[in-house]
Amino acid sequence: SVRTGWPSMIALPGGGEAYICHTSTGGGNSLFAKRDVAGTGAWTTADVTDGTKTLDNVWHRMTVGGASNNSLHVIGAENLGTDADPEYYIRYSRSTDVGATWDLVNVEIPSIADADFGRTSGDSYSIVSNGDEVAFICGGGSKDVVLMTSSDNGSTLTTKSYCGASSIKSVAE
Repeated sequence: SVRTGWPSMIALPGGGEAYICHTSTGGGNSLFAKRDVAGTGAWTTADVTDGTKTLDNVWHRMTVGGASNNSLHVIGAENLGTDADPEYYIRYSRSTDVGATWDLVNVEIPSIADADFGRTSGDSYSIVSNGDEVAFICGGGSKDVVLMTSSDNGSTLTTKSYCGASSIKSVAE
């Protein structure tokens, strides 16, 4: 009964499934939902919050990781502008208990800080994980392409590769 958009669906350990998407109600909080059996049963929905901040992103990407596959890693775009003049910036969030709680919510990533990397759009980033290894890539077009990785389940993210858009252009010429 709530209008949503841009869902990111994943399979959960034990045969369940989950998704995260943006909504058009209220402040537009992100909506997280999961169920124990994929394809059947009722969805349990909740806001993504750490008790202080509530996730209010669009264009989410979500992946499952962690040593026991209980961690959910989410990147999305936060609008720091207005609806009339949006300014979207990449943010990172994490749950280590399959979405029951969220210890990191809407974190600005230092290596792609707002002032340095600038605005983003919906199809300009992606995230993957395998155990405690997490990686995401962002950029494209006139933006630099940045690959961020973590070997500690997203607790720290470091730039592994950085390719300047101007460097690509000069090589192509």
